[in-house]
Amino acid sequence: MISRGAVQKSYLALIVAKEAIQCGIRVVLFDPHGTISSRLKNQSLLETNFLRGRADITDKLEEIYQQASDWNETNTLRLLVIIDETRLLKARNLATCINELGKRGVGFILITQYSTSLPAEIRNVGTYFIMGVTSETEIQRFKEVTLHPSSKLMSRLPKACSMIFSPYWYPEPFFIRNRKV
Repeated sequence: MISRGAVQKSYLALIVAKEAIQCGIRVVLFDPHGTISSRLKNQSLLETNFLRGRADITDKLEEIYQQASDWNETNTLRLLVIIDETRLLKARNLATCINELGKRGVGFILITQYSTSLPAEIRNVGTYFIMGVTSETEIQRFKEVTLHPSSKLMSRLPKACSMIFSPYWYPEPFFIRNRKV
């Protein structure tokens, strides 16, 4: 996920987390600043890890990996892992978790200001929600990450608009005009 404003990214993740919990899906949240965890009530399906800045989450991801590795393969989401401010968190096993656990029903939301702060091996895995891209630098970074032909045509993404792109939906991304909250 890439966004110009931290609030946009975190609020989208907050909404997704609440929806997942309402649907009976367990959510594990890694939150270096408390932006999301401070807005969620404690409940049995939610595990919050308020990290207070930079942290190594390798061991916690290893626990998740060991638990989910025993699950049968499925297309149903069983566990949602949300990592806010991904650039602040060290996880040596993140790419392995994302690549191996998806087929076991584990979804990941990686929230970051710039896609280049993600490890190269996971930049094209999954779906991007691009919000508020207005600078040339941000647009260039997006073009480098997605390698999508239509990204060459994009010069600006207007405020209150999001673009959703997934390598699974190739060839076309789509755009959404966001409503006020």
